[in-house]
Amino acid sequence: MYIAYLVEEGEGCDYTIACGETVLKLKATTRDEAIKELRQEIIGEWNGDEYEGGYGPDQRLEHVEFFEVVDKELMPISVWYSDADAFRKKQANGMAEESEKAEYDRLKIKFGG
Repeated sequence: MYIAYLVEEGEGCDYTIACGETVLKLKATTRDEAIKELRQEIIGEWNGDEYEGGYGPDQRLEHVEFFEVVDKELMPISVWYSDADAFRKKQANGMAEESEKAEYDRLKIKFGG
């Protein structure tokens, strides 16, 4: 599998995170085919008069990074989220208990006991 990371010229647009940045997953199965596909994706399609699509004169790229992905693995994000949620709940319960203990100690001093 081949992917490309494209970055447009300029400062981006309107403070949007990653504006002007694109990651393309290429369909080609060989390096040479992937580079040809990427070139066509960037330059566009010649219609007889001009290039259509792609990154033309008004939207040029600053640079392109090309990657061959040799391995991929799905990450267990549902487990990560569950772990994070459980930790947050434990922290919240611990904070509530500390708050209740402090209130108990305050009232104990105030009313004796």
